[in-house]
Amino acid sequence: EGNSIKINGLYKGKLNVVDEFSSKVTLGDVQLLRNGTWQTYGGALSIPYNSNIPLYVGGYNISYGNLKYYKGKTVYIAMKDFFGSNQAERMVLQNQYESTYSDKIKDINWFTGELELKNNRNIGFH
Repeated sequence: EGNSIKINGLYKGKLNVVDEFSSKVTLGDVQLLRNGTWQTYGGALSIPYNSNIPLYVGGYNISYGNLKYYKGKTVYIAMKDFFGSNQAERMVLQNQYESTYSDKIKDINWFTGELELKNNRNIGFH
């Protein structure tokens, strides 16, 4: 419905290589989110991306030309199926001021781009 996308997996890892020529990133220490917990996936994973998808740092959209400056940082990548192979659909780079929240979602306000957790904390999203 609408602009929804079927996500194949959510990965996190250290950004090791940014190949702007072939539009791929390589992650190290890769983990995959399964049943609400991060599980070790493998040592390295090369992921193709499309520079038209959003890339966020600290809630701000940045240019893919700046991605190379974030080597060594933790990156979260939502993957989708693209004609039989996985491709990045969203990328978020972790910044130093992030927090982790673990609670059930009470409400989603699509108009304001916020969700409310069961503990009444509001969190903005893109």
